[in-house]
Amino acid sequence: SDILRALGFEVELSHTRRELEAVAPSFRIDISLEEDLVEEVARHVGYDLVDTSLPAWDGLGSYLPGEKRRQRLQSSLSGLGFDEAISFSFVNGDRDRIFRAGEKRAVRLVNPIDVNEAEMRTSLLSGLLDALQRNFNHGTRDVKLYEFGRVFESLGEGERPFEREVLGLAMSGALGGENWRGARPLDFYDLKGVIEVIFGALNLSGFTIERPRVEYLHPGQSAAFQRDGVEVARFGRVHPRVASLYKFRQPVYVGEIEYDRLLELEPDPALYSALPRLPSVSRDVSALLPEDVQWGDIEKAVDELGIDEIVSVKVFDMYKGKGMPEGFRSLAFRVTYRGGGRTLVDEEVSIMHERVRETLQNRFGAQLR
Repeated sequence: SDILRALGFEVELSHTRRELEAVAPSFRIDISLEEDLVEEVARHVGYDLVDTSLPAWDGLGSYLPGEKRRQRLQSSLSGLGFDEAISFSFVNGDRDRIFRAGEKRAVRLVNPIDVNEAEMRTSLLSGLLDALQRNFNHGTRDVKLYEFGRVFESLGEGERPFEREVLGLAMSGALGGENWRGARPLDFYDLKGVIEVIFGALNLSGFTIERPRVEYLHPGQSAAFQRDGVEVARFGRVHPRVASLYKFRQPVYVGEIEYDRLLELEPDPALYSALPRLPSVSRDVSALLPEDVQWGDIEKAVDELGIDEIVSVKVFDMYKGKGMPEGFRSLAFRVTYRGGGRTLVDEEVSIMHERVRETLQNRFGAQLR
């Protein structure tokens, strides 16, 4: 208090002398906060006498909602060779409109920093593709990027924008490019596997694969994951029309995951399952199917048979081209059977497998081979 009075302040002490109220002189227009008073005292005493260590605190910090899961995903993506990208929330409206799903409206800035970036992003993909393009321009052809970020949607004049957190993915180039054994180009299934790893890291399952409802993805190399009828991820190869805008000379694959919706899902309980003691029996199915029949529909149909002995159904070959009737493709998959408490005999497996074949014929019009 003596220091402040000497500097022209009017000071009043509380009866406990633990608090004071100071009124700055009229010419000290730079004094408006409590911190300003502290600075005046420190300047008088000497900054070199002020302890630079933080004061002791016995409280406990806490993570933001979903932070631990975010760290788990970041660790998983880093292990898959991805690098984190951070882009601005201000975007070019023409580019962002390409990736705007549905009837969403963008938030326009009243006083933008850059007139060419006068809207708030509704998707992370424009920023990720810009980053991918910069890598290509600098000679880096094998790129894997991910970004956690918020996207914004206008709810009307005078309303606060609706925000949600999204995980964006972008990848292109070759897998194992510096491996002496050789490399292969990244494809749609590599991106699908990345998204399945993300779901596994969060211990989530029960997703179905559907066709995406966006135009910026290649219609023949794209898909969407749904859970209880709600779309939580869309991914695939960038449509050639969009790729030509960025002047990409190699295939580019992108995906967007609704991270907020994933956090709302209840993780699966971790259950112990002993290794099987009994041998399994596998039977292959080769069928000619219409092109509009999706693999997810076949999996669902086999599951609805209710055969407990079926432990897996996996595709191992698909052919479409020369020699195939128009509108059809050849699909080969393997059904694996295993008994719960005994070894299955051939007659039992044949009966169950015949039910699978009949389902393909009756439900999808399959021509079995």
